[in-house]
Amino acid sequence: MTQQRTQTLLSTTLSVTSLFAIALSWETMVRLRLAPYQIPTLDRVLAEFRNSPNAYASAGMDTLAEAFVGFLLGNSIGFLLAVLMSYSRTAQRTIAPYAVALKATPIIAMSPLIVAWFGMGFWSKAICGAIVSFFPVVVQVPKAFQRVPQDLLELFAALEASGRQTFFYLKLRHASPEILDALKTASTLSVVGALIGEFISPSQGVGKLLAYAIANAWGAQLVAATIVAAVIGICFFGIIHIAQVLLVRWEPETV
Repeated sequence: MTQQRTQTLLSTTLSVTSLFAIALSWETMVRLRLAPYQIPTLDRVLAEFRNSPNAYASAGMDTLAEAFVGFLLGNSIGFLLAVLMSYSRTAQRTIAPYAVALKATPIIAMSPLIVAWFGMGFWSKAICGAIVSFFPVVVQVPKAFQRVPQDLLELFAALEASGRQTFFYLKLRHASPEILDALKTASTLSVVGALIGEFISPSQGVGKLLAYAIANAWGAQLVAATIVAAVIGICFFGIIHIAQVLLVRWEPETV
């Protein structure tokens, strides 16, 4: 436990130190005019947050809601498909090509169609997040279910466990570390998908701020909006990571 705390403290110290180093390098390059003129100083970025805190908070909440709904929608469908693929090779051969094709098609190319079908409001952004985020679960979870040790499956069969009991008490428990790993990846992807949807149809959210900043060459707003988007992704990832630490206590090396 002491060693783990030491490692956590060391990694936190290194993260904070590197953040300060990046900020110092950024400010030095801008002050010495070694960077392009569009790059703002950090005090201008902070002034953006001070001058428009409600705008950034509201945009951040819009994007977070879209990403969260997209995450739930995409990963619910992805998990059901993954379970089906783990029980049936025919289903796996049928579903996998479509999943790969959907992943290989850039979401920025599909998002205009999604906006045309579902409108310029909340749902088009959430669906963009769902499409981007469902792939890790579809790929990782069937493999996790298939890696359940054969001797444990034989033990459950000898105990005359039902299919439902075998799934919930053995397969799901054994695969839960990898499921949560896939969900951590999906959490950040859902934010990316929501932002792309907002960027294509800038009616709300952080993507709207990004689109307006790029169109008007507002460097400080561009950086501020990017920071908000990064914070949303980090917080979302952190929530899934905390859930993994709390739920998967029997296999700490996976977290």
